[in-house]
Amino acid sequence: MLKRLKIVWGNSNNPGHVVKFGDETKQKDYHMYTGLKSQLDFSDNLMNNILPQHHDLIKLKNILNWKKINSIYKKCFPSKKGRSTKRTELIIGLILLKFLYKRSDRQLIEELEVNNAFMYFCSINHADIALLQLKNLKRKKPVRLIDHSTLVKARKKLGVTKIKEIESLFTNELIKNKIIEGKQLFIDTTSLEKNILYPTEISLLKRVIEHAEMIVQKVALKKDLMKSEVIKKTNQICKVYYSAGKKTKNLLSTTSKQLVQIAENILISAKKTMDNIPDEIKKSLAKNYQKVISVGKTIVNQVCEKINGNSVPDKIVSYYESHARALPKGKIHKACEFGSKLEINMSKNGYITRHVLHNGNPSDVGMLEAAVAHHYKKFKEEFKEGAADRGFYDNALIENLKITYNIKLAIPHKKNNEIKMNIGEIALYKKRAAIEAKISEGKRCYGLNKSLFKGNDGDTIWETLSVFALNAKKLLKDISGRPELIERFST
Repeated sequence: MLKRLKIVWGNSNNPGHVVKFGDETKQKDYHMYTGLKSQLDFSDNLMNNILPQHHDLIKLKNILNWKKINSIYKKCFPSKKGRSTKRTELIIGLILLKFLYKRSDRQLIEELEVNNAFMYFCSINHADIALLQLKNLKRKKPVRLIDHSTLVKARKKLGVTKIKEIESLFTNELIKNKIIEGKQLFIDTTSLEKNILYPTEISLLKRVIEHAEMIVQKVALKKDLMKSEVIKKTNQICKVYYSAGKKTKNLLSTTSKQLVQIAENILISAKKTMDNIPDEIKKSLAKNYQKVISVGKTIVNQVCEKINGNSVPDKIVSYYESHARALPKGKIHKACEFGSKLEINMSKNGYITRHVLHNGNPSDVGMLEAAVAHHYKKFKEEFKEGAADRGFYDNALIENLKITYNIKLAIPHKKNNEIKMNIGEIALYKKRAAIEAKISEGKRCYGLNKSLFKGNDGDTIWETLSVFALNAKKLLKDISGRPELIERFST
C-alpha cells in the first residue's frame, strides 16, 4: 500500500511536486509563489472527519477570508522566478497561531507535526507528515515541515504594512457583519514594554564603547571583537561599579566620567578608521557605524548633561532599541516601564476597533480627537457616546467633539474632583472599566505585556498580532454563546 500512495500538493496554477513512495522518479516544477491549497486528497477528508467541528480553530479557519489574505501575501513576491514558496495557509496560519496560543517559533513548529487542530488550520495533512518522515529516514538530522528561520523571514517580508492589512481585513469583516457594536467607544492607554535590561549610564556607555571598538578593529560581528586595552579598561571600570555594595551617586558620577572620556576618544578613532579603510570593508561596517554616530553620540551627550546637573527630556534607555523610552506609571508594583505607549479603542461589546503605538510618552489628551474621529468614520450615526479616564480631559476639546459628532463624552476633570459629572455620564464612565479588563487579558494571554520583536517596526507587528488574537478569541467566545453568528460569515 505504501508504494502506491501518491502525494500531490500545489494549486491549479502551480502543479508543485508529485512524489511517489518507493519510486526515485520525481517531478518538480518550481514557481516563485505557491498560494493557497486548492487540491484536497484523502488525508484532508480524513482530517475533517477526525476533528470536532466545534473546535475554535475550525471555526476561525472558516471565518477568515483566505482569498484576500492570500492576495495580501502575494504582494511579497513580485517575481515569478525562484523556488516555490511555502503555502499561504502555512505561513499566515503559523504567524496567527503564535499569538493565539502564545508559543515560540520553535515550539509552534514542533507542535504543528503532532497537533491535528494546528495541522488543519495551516492546511497540513497526515500525508505531508508521512512524506516528511520518509525523508527523515535517510537523514541524520531530521528536518521540519518549515524551519523557524523561514517564519522569521516571512514576517520580515510581510512587514508592518501587510500585517496591519491582514488585521484590518479581519476587523472590517467584523464591522461589516455587525459583530462589533459601535454605539459606545472606550479609550485608554497602556505601555508595551521592550525586552531590555534596566538602563544605567554604565551599561549604555559600555555598549557605545564596544560598538565603536568594533569599527576600530574592522569587525562586523560582536563575537569577533578582541579584548583590546580599551575593552579591558572599560570592563574594569564597570566591574568597580557593579561590585560595589552601595551604588552611591558619587560612585556613579566618577565611573560615568571615566567611561565618557573613553567613549569620546574611541568615537574619534572610529571616525578616523572609517575615513581610511577601503570601500569594500566600509560597506560591511556602515550599518554599525551609522548606529554608533547617531545613537552612540546621543548617549554620550545625555550622560554628560546628567553629570553637569542638567535634565534630559528625551532620554535614550537602550542602545539596541533606541526608540524605547521611560514610561512612568505611578503604580506601586512597577513605578516605571521602558518601551512605547499603546493607545487602545474598544467598542461597547469588547472588540478593539483601533490601536496605535506611540513613541515616547505623549499626553493622553492629544489622542482623544483622532480616536473619536476614527470611530465616527467607521460607525457613522451608530456612534452615540464615549468614555475615557481623566488623562484625556480637556474641557474645550470635549465640548467641541460633542457638538461636532453629536455624542456624549464622559471624562472626569483631570485635577478638580469637585467638578462632578451628571448621572448619565457617571453610569457611562463606570462602563469604561471594561477596557481595563481587556488590556489585562491582552497582557496575560496574548503578549501585550512585552514585545520580543526587534525595532519600532517589530513592536508594531507584535501589538498588531496581539490585538488580532484578542479580537479572534472574543469572536470565538461570542460564537460559542450564539452559534448563529457564524452564519454571517458564510456569504
